[in-house]
Amino acid sequence: MLFDSLIVLSRLHPRSSPSRASAPAVPALGFAADVAPGSAYTEDTFRHFLEVERRRVERSKRSSLLLLVSLRGVPGGTGRLSRTVSRAMFRALEQCVREVDFFGWYREGRVAAAVLPQSTSLASPETRVQVAARARAELSAQLPASVAERLRVRVVCLRK
Repeated sequence: MLFDSLIVLSRLHPRSSPSRASAPAVPALGFAADVAPGSAYTEDTFRHFLEVERRRVERSKRSSLLLLVSLRGVPGGTGRLSRTVSRAMFRALEQCVREVDFFGWYREGRVAAAVLPQSTSLASPETRVQVAARARAELSAQLPASVAERLRVRVVCLRK
């Protein structure tokens, strides 16, 4: 289903060419190579779809939730998550999201994210707490305890 979305969007927004110099260029859309193939979007792709979702939210007067997951004090000083931790995070996110949601890198190798469209104009604080709690529980189950204790899970409401 995610792959179908890529095809549709690439047809709606063709890349710039000499004959269409005024058309904005679309980033190379794709999936992150460091996690399970075909599951999580790269940062450019995720941000592209996030922008599409923000415009949809604005037009529809509905909201979406942006779930952000990172770790405090990433070891090694690089700030980047290891491939093992990244894969476990995205496996957990895959368990937390619905078919209409999408996920990927908000900041490549540092912050994983998911967008959860809502059916109401404003997601309640209780909904945001429930989403964060469900994500934290699934992440804690997938990650080693030493990593899970450093989890930072935030849920932000996207709306106009």
